[in-house]
Amino acid sequence: MVQRLIILVLTAALCGCNSSKPPFTTHGSDRSIQATQSVRTLYATLPSHVRVNAVLAAGEQTLRARGYTITRTASTSDAGTILAEPPQPSSADQIKFKAYVYGSGTRVEITVKPWGGGDRARAILDDLLRRLGL
Repeated sequence: MVQRLIILVLTAALCGCNSSKPPFTTHGSDRSIQATQSVRTLYATLPSHVRVNAVLAAGEQTLRARGYTITRTASTSDAGTILAEPPQPSSADQIKFKAYVYGSGTRVEITVKPWGGGDRARAILDDLLRRLGL
């Protein structure tokens, strides 16, 4: 009986049976941009008029304003990646910021390494959207 109870409790904990958390969060000044979290990465699709190069520039500004050091950038007209390190490596995680053409919009991915950090990624997304005027 005790084993069954332990298995039931562990299964519920592993499944993340918390129905109060929505599958997405809304962002932007008019809350029209939806973001979804999957493991360590936050995904959001921006409107079609927002170009990849503008997102990358705003992403770099956002990360620098938060105290991150940009360690690597790579981009084309259709996609780009920014890697950023925190000012004190033991105090925060590395950020991998990606933007690329996705359907009729621009997709943004914010990955917090190594453990993930949904709150930090959402705060970065909010700052990014403010810089883009969204």
